[in-house]
Amino acid sequence: MKSFLIFVVILFSFPALSQYQIGHFNVTFQDPDRGNRNIETEIYYPSVSTGNSTPISSGQFPVIVFGHGRYGYWRYIFRYQNVNFELIGYDESNGGAVVSSELSINFLTKKKLTRENTNEDSQGGDEIFKETWENIEIDHLIKLSDIKDINELDMHKY
Repeated sequence: MKSFLIFVVILFSFPALSQYQIGHFNVTFQDPDRGNRNIETEIYYPSVSTGNSTPISSGQFPVIVFGHGRYGYWRYIFRYQNVNFELIGYDESNGGAVVSSELSINFLTKKKLTRENTNEDSQGGDEIFKETWENIEIDHLIKLSDIKDINELDMHKY
């Protein structure tokens, strides 16, 4: 059975990079809405030593990147601020080997970039993109704790 690959990465600030090794482990979730399909998940985190299932380092690690995809990807970037993890960025790519479109939203600068492949004969790697920049309107950042189902977030409304 083919499975989707989900990457959940906990990142940390650049000054802290030299202080920590990267730990890793795999988890398989089942999606009951899709016939109990297995969802293979990889978790990367700051660790006391490099390797699989190593202990998590103590400290504060203020950024979470959650991404998933097959034939494209969707990436959500959360930063710990205001006593919560808040969505500060979103990136999306559609089409797989031949990218048909990309979307990138920076919720802090309130800017959105849409890229559409205009090369209908593209074979992958030779895409030609039309870029459109827009300002977005947002009153407050989305809190991770308020998200019930990340698949129901509509990033195209911004």
